[in-house]
Amino acid sequence: MKVFISAKAYKELNKLPELIRKLVIQKIENLAQFSPNLNIKKLSGRDGLRLRVGDYRIIYKKLNHDETIILSVKHRKDAYRQ
Repeated sequence: MKVFISAKAYKELNKLPELIRKLVIQKIENLAQFSPNLNIKKLSGRDGLRLRVGDYRIIYKKLNHDETIILSVKHRKDAYRQ
């Protein structure tokens, strides 16, 4: 699977502490490899899915069965605000 990261998500990812950033990147790599043990849920009230990484959330959207785009990477208190 191909995983694209939006410019906004890339900026948010670079602002994270180094340890958290490494964990997030590892989870994104697992997402690309269809790892079955990821904590993924569908978002309610809007399109997309969320991947949980500790207190951080990766909000993403499937473009088709082979492509995904990461929309944002934020702390859980801010992740669901639009």
